[in-house]
Amino acid sequence: MQNLIQIQRNSFATTTPVGIDTNITSLAWDAVNDCVLSTSSSVNAPDIVQLSRIENDGNVKPITSWTDVEEYKICNLYQFSETDSVCVILASGNIILVEESPVVVTQIVGSVDAGISSASWSPDGDVLAIVTAAHSLLLMTRDFDLIKEVAFSHQDINTFKQVSVGWGKAETQFKGKHAKTMKDPTIQESVDVGNISQHDDGTVTKSNSGGKAIFQWHPEIPLKFFIFAGNMEVSDKCGGVNKTQVTIHEFSTKTCSSSATSPDDHGMVAVVDGRQLQITPFRYANVPPPMSYCSIELTTVPIDVSFSPSGKHYAGNFIKYDIIEETEEPVLDLQYPCPWMCTVGIDSKKLVISMSESGRLQVNERLVTPSCTSFCVADGFLIYTTAQHLIKFVHLKEDPQEIEIVQDTAVKKIDYIDLFLSQLREEDVTQTMYPEIYGNGTTVAHRGTEKVNRICNSFINFLEHNLLDSHVQNVITAYVCKSPPENEAALRLIASLRGRQQYDGAVKHICFLSDVNKLYDTALGIYDLELALTIAQQAQKDPREYLPFLQTLQDLNETRRKYTIDDFLGRFSRALKSLHAMGEDTFRESQQYIIAKDLYVEAFQLYRQESKKIEIITRDYATHLENNGMFQEAGFAYESLGELELAIAAYRKAGLWKECLYLASKANRQDICDLAKALAVELREAKDYQSAARVYLDYCTDVDEAVRLLCQGNCFDEAMRIAAVNQKPQLIEDIIDPALGKKFGQTMELFAECKMQLKSQTKRIIELQLKKVEDPLAYFDGTVEVDAPDNVSLAPTDGSTSASLFTRYTGHTLATAMTGVSLERIEQSRADTQHLVECMFRRQMRENASAIQTQMQDLISQFDNCMGELPSNTIGPDGEDGIKLDFPTLKPFKGLSSL
Repeated sequence: MQNLIQIQRNSFATTTPVGIDTNITSLAWDAVNDCVLSTSSSVNAPDIVQLSRIENDGNVKPITSWTDVEEYKICNLYQFSETDSVCVILASGNIILVEESPVVVTQIVGSVDAGISSASWSPDGDVLAIVTAAHSLLLMTRDFDLIKEVAFSHQDINTFKQVSVGWGKAETQFKGKHAKTMKDPTIQESVDVGNISQHDDGTVTKSNSGGKAIFQWHPEIPLKFFIFAGNMEVSDKCGGVNKTQVTIHEFSTKTCSSSATSPDDHGMVAVVDGRQLQITPFRYANVPPPMSYCSIELTTVPIDVSFSPSGKHYAGNFIKYDIIEETEEPVLDLQYPCPWMCTVGIDSKKLVISMSESGRLQVNERLVTPSCTSFCVADGFLIYTTAQHLIKFVHLKEDPQEIEIVQDTAVKKIDYIDLFLSQLREEDVTQTMYPEIYGNGTTVAHRGTEKVNRICNSFINFLEHNLLDSHVQNVITAYVCKSPPENEAALRLIASLRGRQQYDGAVKHICFLSDVNKLYDTALGIYDLELALTIAQQAQKDPREYLPFLQTLQDLNETRRKYTIDDFLGRFSRALKSLHAMGEDTFRESQQYIIAKDLYVEAFQLYRQESKKIEIITRDYATHLENNGMFQEAGFAYESLGELELAIAAYRKAGLWKECLYLASKANRQDICDLAKALAVELREAKDYQSAARVYLDYCTDVDEAVRLLCQGNCFDEAMRIAAVNQKPQLIEDIIDPALGKKFGQTMELFAECKMQLKSQTKRIIELQLKKVEDPLAYFDGTVEVDAPDNVSLAPTDGSTSASLFTRYTGHTLATAMTGVSLERIEQSRADTQHLVECMFRRQMRENASAIQTQMQDLISQFDNCMGELPSNTIGPDGEDGIKLDFPTLKPFKGLSSL
């Protein structure tokens, strides 16, 4: 595990209350709180289990406690980090689960009557293995449901022939046939005696003699591989066989497993034994060591082995071997052993990345860095860390000799962080900075437009809470580089540093980054006069510009100072709040301020509990609305105040005759009839004939005028009803029938005009299309010169004739414009025509009704025919087909079936 780097080391003594002697019985790492979990018992109460959390400073914080047997034994202590719960397994057989959120709850979730000898959770925390005192193995789920139970007996020993593995006998040593060639002369060939330490408590389950250890776990194949100083152990994971079978064989060097993904994942495992490479695809053949599925005799002894992504090739320090073709190919020649290697395919080329014991990292034969501590490969990048605490990204291009350093980061350099933050842009750097890497059609997921803010917030959150004393400059830079800049937050941070040595430097830094005039206003905006003065002095402003003002502010009380500052900065809503906070004496000043700054909405919110002041503000607001032409709302405001005459005048200006006459009736006005007539005249001028007729009928009792207005509005059926209700049948012959005849004539004229317009428009469009076919250039430009150069702009000038401009319409634009006019006129007249036909038929004007219906149907038919004559496609400047035209159609006219 030489790639692991120590990043933190703590040594502390736990502290407990005076007079209490405790013994720690088990420990576990608390990944959630970054500390240590422990169980302990006291000498005075050996049956009490105390679960505690030991923090980095050595303080012990108790979590909970419970009672067990005296001198209890903890078999396993495990934390489920995702649920923040702790599982404690005791030798007495109890399985305790402690949940800490939202409150601490301790419960016994299971118990083994025979007692527990040992217990262990799988690495993913999903399977629990328990060996009971009754000599059985229990496998349980995370919910403590039993998966399998296996009983142990003495007969299991006789299942396989037992062989002594004593160190002193040569016949018990399993060696490869090339072991002698790999023998290290500095190590003894055999050890005759192995003494167990007097401190051994029998809990050690495996050890080695000082050699390197490797652990391999295949996620899909239930086998574990342990290699200790050349000895391999293969054990069944949990299922498939009832007993665990162990085979030990001494190999001369290393093992390697394939990390390929489906469908190339064959579970390949290679073991180096001298010049022999023993290979087993465990997905297809479960062959335990020292045997193998196949062996390959190499020409040299490899130091390391790596499989290709497809699993069809492996690479050693010098050769690439094709497993299928059984051929060797030279790869590269390393001058020193490299325990860590991998192969990468870049397009059609293969790269071998290797790292030596001393940290020399190279790609093929090119040295990348002599001080590498770890590396990995992902998405065409080589990512590695160095002894200088840098992480670097290298893009592996097609040419392995051309290695590009993309980015390195040194967090300890304050200026480097400022440089990084100041260069952040809201852009996709995969397309702007590294198009040669991502420009080959690779799609990069869009992450929104808040990239800069997200990065700045990350720096702020970390540095402000962990490294503020040393990185206050970076925090200020992060605030200023946000979009929009958060100068106020930065200044509040600087204000909190007042009296500390970082204060002056922080002020200078933010003045360097931002506009000092804006910073001065922002400092005033947080009501910090001292900070504003410091910024003004740092900006070398003329003292005559700011000192008198700041002195005036200093002499005011806090509330009046806030009002003055907010008014100066144009923050009128805040200023009004300050005036309101000053109390009753400032209401008159507040009223004037509300009128001057148009703050009525804010005022209604502030004074909502003070009815008298609300009335005053509402009256001012009504006047404001009326002066600005918002008569309807002004009328509402006046009416709410009981100002009926003012409300009537406002409603009349707004054309709200119903509200106006309602208030006139409520006010018992004597001239209500005169008011009604005046309103009716205004409604008639606005062509609201139905409303005008209603006013004459309800308030003036003038049935004749009401019927006459209804006929002007084409409401003949309502006019007939009103005449009948008021017992005036003579109005039908005197007013309604003549109005029907007049409307008949107007409609016939409209239809004739529409027919002429359709005919002329269709003819014009066809002519333009023919002209376009004959000479497209002349169509688009209006005039053509034989010797005109090709590069002259064809845009029209102010001297162009109206005819040439007219011809520049495309067929699509012209046809749509012309037919749209006709279509709109026909559709607008459809409802009135239908109503006219019905009323004329009811009044025995059958011939006129039939004529109107026939003309309407002919007009619609002519429109459809004209659309059919128009070309289905426009023609482009070069005579080619252009846009496909889709002309509208008209629904058939309903009319009356009796006609």
